[in-house]
Amino acid sequence: MTLLESALYAAMQEKRYSDGFCVVALHLLGGNSTALREMLLFMTDRKVSEKRATEELGRICRDFSITPII
Repeated sequence: MTLLESALYAAMQEKRYSDGFCVVALHLLGGNSTALREMLLFMTDRKVSEKRATEELGRICRDFSITPII
């Protein structure tokens, strides 16, 4: 796990987001350091619900053309 991934994971755990959300977010953003930074800034800049974080994750994925690999 990279430093950015660790920081994002810690921020999500601090906000008590579900393990499922944390795993999915890291899986989707893990290959893109710019997207990771954007999500981390979003997480640390606001007090947001998991629902709002999910919406932001979707926006970041759209903006960076990130598609899930299943």
